[in-house]
Amino acid sequence: MDFLSIGAISAWQQQQVAQQVGIAMLKKSLDMQAKGALALVQMATGATSTASPVVVASPDAAVGQNLDVVA
Repeated sequence: MDFLSIGAISAWQQQQVAQQVGIAMLKKSLDMQAKGALALVQMATGATSTASPVVVASPDAAVGQNLDVVA
């Protein structure tokens, strides 16, 4: 009977170790996905900020004062 209980305890300990390894792998996977998502967000925000032209009008410019209407 002692042999059976030692075997059961050993199996339980192995299962606990396997669960800890699985959790560690899951955490590592989530960290890698988070880094990838962050890189994509940074790339997307960086691309839009550099791709959009910056328009600077001079103070005496007539931009927006005339409206062309074609009927």
